[in-house]
Amino acid sequence: MKKIIGIVIASLVFWNIGYAAMSLIEKKNIGGNPVSTICVDGYKFVTNVQIGTSMVQFYEERDGKSLPAKC
Repeated sequence: MKKIIGIVIASLVFWNIGYAAMSLIEKKNIGGNPVSTICVDGYKFVTNVQIGTSMVQFYEERDGKSLPAKC
């Protein structure tokens, strides 16, 4: 019974991973490297496909605070 409850809870924790809305905003070559700006669930990210699958989130200053940039 404990295993079944654990499986149900674990599946609910990871349920939302596959449903992220993702769209390409712009694609550029900077210094010979392809850099893409993408929108994931309403927030901006930058990714460099040639180096690896790393993503960095854009931040902007609003009201004296550093907050994630929205698309």
